[in-house]
Amino acid sequence: MMTQKRLQDLFGIRVALYFKDDLEICKKIIENTFEIDNISQDEEKVDTFSPTRLNYVCVLPLNNQVDIPKDLINNFPIDPTFEIQIRTIFSEGWHEIEHDLRYKSSSDWEGNNDLSRALNGIFATLETCDWSILNVFDELSYRKYKEKDWGAMLKNKLRIHFQDDKIDEKIIAQFSADPTLAKEFLRIDRHEFLVLVSDKRIINFPKTLNNVIFTINDLYIGDPILRDLTPLKLREQLNRIK
Repeated sequence: MMTQKRLQDLFGIRVALYFKDDLEICKKIIENTFEIDNISQDEEKVDTFSPTRLNYVCVLPLNNQVDIPKDLINNFPIDPTFEIQIRTIFSEGWHEIEHDLRYKSSSDWEGNNDLSRALNGIFATLETCDWSILNVFDELSYRKYKEKDWGAMLKNKLRIHFQDDKIDEKIIAQFSADPTLAKEFLRIDRHEFLVLVSDKRIINFPKTLNNVIFTINDLYIGDPILRDLTPLKLREQLNRIK
């Protein structure tokens, strides 16, 4: 007897990331946070440009499962799972246009392979734009380092949202007195750092620029003056993930 296929995406989330280099960070966060049922990921091909699918099916946490009516799970072929789709803004925008205006009207495109190829070529251009924009932000971060604008240096290096992006004057004074210290911050591994600070044991701590500086220092650099400025509660939380 054939087993009935069960619905795994009754609940779903689509995550749209700014840039392609955020994909691996997002994957790591999901894998560290949820129990994974399965992953669907398209393999990128060197000679073909098209959006790559990255979908996770995760087990719905128990505290969320209790909110689902039992009759729904028991009487219908539904798994207690949810789907997370990960895209970049560029690929998501292109795919929405392609899906609505080409895929749904495929007959309009018959005999116009050159135009279909041109539309696909636009996606290749968007991928190049993605990398180009990243290089712009990296260069801007370096220029701000040279100008000793420490806040702008870190904001453009990390490319994340802060609850407060002002830097304490004591931190500014320490960076200005020791530019080599600031350069160590410029050289941190963004991917590794963002995965670390996504740890749920410190995730509720305010994501201010000051706290991010203290966190980077505590995890990677160890400057004693910055350590003395670090709030005790933050240091205690950081000790849990070392």
